[in-house]
Amino acid sequence: MGRIEKFSDDLEKVIEKLNMICKEKNIAYRFSFTNKKANTSNRIYEFEHYYNQQTKEIVYSLLKKDFEYWDYEK
Repeated sequence: MGRIEKFSDDLEKVIEKLNMICKEKNIAYRFSFTNKKANTSNRIYEFEHYYNQQTKEIVYSLLKKDFEYWDYEK
């Protein structure tokens, strides 16, 4: 598992491990990753702009386990 904030870095590690397994098992296929950004925007607002206290509480209550596991701030 990895954090979305480090998706590219974490995915590269997964690909490295997959390629090591392929090499060990003499599998010719090699995985690769190109970091292409899609659906980018020029939004300047932080998430606080989109959530009020009530919606923050709703999100937290729905995703409490994730907040705790990943040590996100409430």
